[in-house]
Order: sequence, then C-alpha cells, then structure tokens
Amino acid sequence: MVKTHKTKQIKEIGSLPEKEFKVMILKMTQNLEDKRKHGSGRHKVLFNKDLEKFKQSTINNTITEIKNTLVGINSRVSEAEQLHELEDRLVEITEAKHNKGKRIKTGQSTFSINLLI
Repeated sequence: MVKTHKTKQIKEIGSLPEKEFKVMILKMTQNLEDKRKHGSGRHKVLFNKDLEKFKQSTINNTITEIKNTLVGINSRVSEAEQLHELEDRLVEITEAKHNKGKRIKTGQSTFSINLLI
C-alpha cells in the first residue's frame, strides 16, 4: 500500500504546472533546511546528506536545461546562417540573370546598328 501511495504522489507531482512544481520544490528545500538546523546529530547528518543530494540533483537538472537551451540556440543560429547563404546565392543568381538580359539586349542593339551600317 505504501508503494501505491508513493506512485500516486509521484504522478500528481509530475502533473503539476511548472510554477507550482518550483514552489513545491522550494518549500521542500526550506523544510529540509529547517530540519537540518533543528535536528539531532544523527538526523542532522542524514538531512545534510539528503539536502546535498537534492541540491546536486537540482544543479544537474539546471545544467541539463542550460545545455539543451544552448543546443537549440546553436541549431537556430546554424539554420539562420544556412538561410542567409541561400539568400545570398539567390541574389547572385538573380543579378547574373539580370546582367545576362542586359548583355543580350545590348548585343541585339549593336547587331541592329551593324545591320543598318
């Protein structure tokens, strides 16, 4: 029955909105900190260990979130660079076609003038 209750609690925690989850975590941290300060010797050691594990876990999760964010940003920057290169290439092609059209028109005018002479 204890496992079922814990499983239910875990599911409920997992379904919390992010803001409520963070508030709950902060309260848990404060509660652990209070117990650590006011606990007996053995309990103090256990709470210190639990608190350190929790802090380390939180730090690791934060680092993972930062890494994921950076990967996403790098991906977007890379896509933007590729898009910029494609836009540059499109401008080059458009200018080349425009210049080719000018050369053809100039060549036709010169050809017409030569025929008249």
